[in-house]
Amino acid sequence: MEKTVIATILFADLMNSTEMAKILSLQEYDEMIVDFQSTMFEVASTHLRDFGYVGNGEDSEWSVVGDELRVFLYSGAIRFDISSALLIALKIKLGWLASAFNQRILKEGRLVSRVGIGINCGKVIRYVRPWRTSIGQKHPNVEGYAINLTKRIEASSREGTVYQVMVGDSLHRLCGEGNRINVNFARPRTEVFKGLGQSMTVHEVVSFINHEIIPSMPARLQEGIVAKLEYAVAQPMPEPWIFRIASAISRRAF
Repeated sequence: MEKTVIATILFADLMNSTEMAKILSLQEYDEMIVDFQSTMFEVASTHLRDFGYVGNGEDSEWSVVGDELRVFLYSGAIRFDISSALLIALKIKLGWLASAFNQRILKEGRLVSRVGIGINCGKVIRYVRPWRTSIGQKHPNVEGYAINLTKRIEASSREGTVYQVMVGDSLHRLCGEGNRINVNFARPRTEVFKGLGQSMTVHEVVSFINHEIIPSMPARLQEGIVAKLEYAVAQPMPEPWIFRIASAISRRAF
């Protein structure tokens, strides 16, 4: 049975995987992908469980394939879903920085792999494909233009200068419509997305303060996170968002 829902959609992707493939050995590249997938699994599954999502296509679903994570949230409470997506985004950034692979690469003074994230809200259709029912897989598919748009918003995160977490105009408007989500954005940018034939507005997250970010990190990723952030800040060219997170921790904002 088809059902139209408003979904908050998140895409996370290894931005420089192609460049990393050129400078890493095959074994190191495989190690990076495995560590990325493990980190995405821990962040997504732990968050959905701890924040009361049922999953299994009921109010959310997620998947990780290769160097990309997809998360769909449609609990019916749009503010809750948006806050969850922003929390997941920041936990992805922290978790990937703290991963065993990136920590080793960082200490060796080599290029650290980065994650770009795109988030947006829009209508999607949930339905179970007949062929999946016939083989006993009744998990619904999610389809819709909003998914393609979110993928392109994620691609624009490569042009970001702070968190490299980009959101679409619909999510940006919802954040400002009395939803009291403590997030700030950079000045809007106009992008012409390939294949869409029209210009779209995107907004980069430059501040998101939420006391639940670190306490709700998976236990393995949470361990030693402050020391890892302090080490990253001391490096020659740390990413700008690391300063903001580290500063927030020092002020006990979390």
